[in-house]
Amino acid sequence: MKVLVTGATGLVGSEIVKLCKQNNISVNYLTTNKDKIVSQTGYNGFYWNPDKNEIDANCFSGVTTIINLAGSSISKRWTKKK
Repeated sequence: MKVLVTGATGLVGSEIVKLCKQNNISVNYLTTNKDKIVSQTGYNGFYWNPDKNEIDANCFSGVTTIINLAGSSISKRWTKKK
């Protein structure tokens, strides 16, 4: 099994990634920050820029499940704009 996670470096996403690793589930993740891209066995990052409609299509290779956690942080107050 391999999952693709958006928001994998955030509060909830990082816990999901940890659980996946504990259960030998491979993780691909999308990040808008090139500095957060890591490639390790079972854990691979891919660049995504939704504002420019850019995504590294390799992120979907072998993926059976997508977990979408992209959005505003839960650690900050939400506003009408967010």
